[in-house]
Amino acid sequence: MLTSGGVGLRNAGRSDEAVEWFTEAVRGAREDGDRKAEAQALHGLGQSHLLAGRLDRATAYLTEALALREAIGYRRGAAMTRICLGDAALAAGRPGQALAPFAEARAALVAVADPYDAARALAFLGLALARAGARHTTGEDAETVLRQALDEFVATGSVHWQGRVLEMLGETAALRGDPAAARELYERSLARYAPVSESDATRLRARLAGTDPLP
Repeated sequence: MLTSGGVGLRNAGRSDEAVEWFTEAVRGAREDGDRKAEAQALHGLGQSHLLAGRLDRATAYLTEALALREAIGYRRGAAMTRICLGDAALAAGRPGQALAPFAEARAALVAVADPYDAARALAFLGLALARAGARHTTGEDAETVLRQALDEFVATGSVHWQGRVLEMLGETAALRGDPAAARELYERSLARYAPVSESDATRLRARLAGTDPLP
């Protein structure tokens, strides 16, 4: 219940309160010897600190959660924690460090037949490749990876994530010095966001109204 409450608080943007709940959940899980619950609470702590911008603390808790999830053989959970670790590296401006966590998460989620989260990992990998100016180990560039992720989200029917990937493709175009292509992709992203996420739509409208095509 503490972990579920922490998730609700975190999703409501109440990060500090979520940290309190997840901290109590960690304490209880350790007292009970429930390693899976402990890992879940540590993961929640990491996500909450990430949301609050406390990147070092987020990384520390997520690393601890990952080690525990790997130790108990919770493969999907470990992959989800890797996505968060990659997200923390991106937020810290270290896209090169995000490549391995995203790639490993992608492979694991494909293996456990989780197409939605596998597509999320692939999308984040594409964004990290774009920001790092790198190619995937398979030789694919960021745009190719992102377009594959977009196809997968079309197949799963996730309109919101179609919007997110189109936004990532817009950033990729901007990074390669093509503001016209970036604007066209942001407009396509906005069309996906508008019916499902007002906050994302508002953010894209503000970006399109400005002069800087990057976040």
